[in-house]
Amino acid sequence: MLIGWEHEGKALAFIEEHEQVMMKPDNRTLGNQILYVQRKDDLYEVYDQTYLHRLNTVEFSGLLESFEAHRFVIQKYTASLTQEGIPFHVRVHLMKDGAGQWAIAGIGTL
Repeated sequence: MLIGWEHEGKALAFIEEHEQVMMKPDNRTLGNQILYVQRKDDLYEVYDQTYLHRLNTVEFSGLLESFEAHRFVIQKYTASLTQEGIPFHVRVHLMKDGAGQWAIAGIGTL
C-alpha cells in the first residue's frame, strides 16, 4: 500500500503499523534518495543507501519535518528472497509513450 506524504502524524502511524517501510521521493529520482526505515523499540533505524542512522523519536520527527517541503511516498517494505534466502530487488520504470500509453522504459535488478 502506498500513501502520499501529507504530515508527520500520518507517516508515524503508517510506520507504527508496518514497522518496516520504504520512503522515497515522488519526483523521478530513479532509485536515488530512498530510505529504509525500521521501528525497533524506542528507536527508528534509517538506512539511506550509505549509512545506518539510529534516531530517537524526537530526531526522527525532525527528519520527517524536513520532508514537508517535498513530496514523498511511504510504502510497506516487502522482503524479496530467492529460494536460497538471498535478497533481490527488481525495479521497473514506466513512462508514457508518444501515444500517451504506459510502456516499460527499463527493468533493472539489484
